[in-house]
Amino acid sequence: MNKSKFKSILVDLPSLPEQKNIVATLDEAFEGIDTVVANTEKNLANAREMFESYLSSVFSQRGDVWVERRLEEIASSTQIGLVRNRKEQGDSLEYSYVKMDNITPNNYFDSKNIVRVEAKQSEVEKYSLKKGDLLFSTRNSYELVGKSCLYDIEKKEPVLFNNNIMRIRFVEEISPNFAAYLFHSPKVKKQLENMKSGTTNVSAIYYKSLKNIRLAFPSLDTQKTICGRLDEMSARTQELEAIYQHKLTALAELKQSLLQKAFSSELTAREAEAAVEEATA
Repeated sequence: MNKSKFKSILVDLPSLPEQKNIVATLDEAFEGIDTVVANTEKNLANAREMFESYLSSVFSQRGDVWVERRLEEIASSTQIGLVRNRKEQGDSLEYSYVKMDNITPNNYFDSKNIVRVEAKQSEVEKYSLKKGDLLFSTRNSYELVGKSCLYDIEKKEPVLFNNNIMRIRFVEEISPNFAAYLFHSPKVKKQLENMKSGTTNVSAIYYKSLKNIRLAFPSLDTQKTICGRLDEMSARTQELEAIYQHKLTALAELKQSLLQKAFSSELTAREAEAAVEEATA
C-alpha cells in the first residue's frame, strides 16, 4: 500500500473517555472468551490424545500370530499422482483432483475444497482413486510429510490425485482400513520420522525408503475385528472434535461481532457480559 494513501485513511474516533470505556469493555469480554477458547482447545487436544492412546494400546498388545512384513511385500501397487499446476486447476473443469491438503493432519480424508482438472483418458485410467486406497503424503512441510489417510468413498465419476501423494493398494490378505490405522500407530510413525529428508519447508519420504518400512499384521479376520473397535472409537472422537471446532469458530465470530458493535457505538458492558455468558454456557 502506498504510504500517502495509507496516511489519508479516515478513522472515526470518539472522545478519549469513550475510547477508554470501549477498551475496558472489550478487554473484560475478551478475557472471558479467551478463557473459554483455552479450555475448548484443551478439550480438543484431550479428545485426540485419547484416541491416539487407544490406538497405541491396540497395536502394542498384539499376540504371537502377528506377522511382520515390509511394505513392498504387501502392496499390490503404488503410484505417484498426476502433475497439474495451479493454472491448470479450476472449479469448472471435468475431474476432481485430490491434493495433499485433503489429507488432514489427524489422518482423515477431507472432501472439502477439492479442485478440478482436465485429463486425458489414459491419465484418468492411471491416476483414478477407488475405495480402499491409502493416500500417503510424500512431499510436504517437515511436520506434515508422511501423513496418510484411507480413501473410503464410492464415486461414479473418476477422482484423480496430485503428484505429492502416493496411492498404495494392498494384497487381498491385508485390510486397507487396518493398514491405514497401522500407519498412524506410534511404531510406524517413528519409522516414518527417520525416513524424512529435505528442509523444514519442503521435505520428502521416497519410496526407496518407504518400501522397507516394517508392518505387522494378524489374520484378516482379526484385522477386521480390530478395525471395528477402532472405527467406533474414531467416530466418537470425530464427533467430539466437530463439537469443539464448531465452538472455537463461534467464539472467533463472537469476538468479531463484539468488535464491530463496539466501534459502531452499539455495545454496552452489559451486552458484552451477556454475550460472554452465553458463549460459556
